[in-house]
Amino acid sequence: MRRDFGERADVIVALLGESPHSERVHAAAVLYAAGNSDALIDSLALADIDWRDTLMRTYGTAYDLASEGWEVRLELALGPAVP
Repeated sequence: MRRDFGERADVIVALLGESPHSERVHAAAVLYAAGNSDALIDSLALADIDWRDTLMRTYGTAYDLASEGWEVRLELALGPAVP
């Protein structure tokens, strides 16, 4: 988060913490935004309407979270989950 959002990272993390969506949707929004906080907010607003549309923003990319096998790509993008 710090790499992509710099000094806004704490605000972005708090925003994601308030969002009712899954980790997968959050990751899709963050990956799509690529450091652009306006794009992230737009993706979360889109997810409020239909979360699948947020996933589709990653379709066909290296971090495609809309297609089968998304779990592997999510781990590659974010690293393994910490228990």
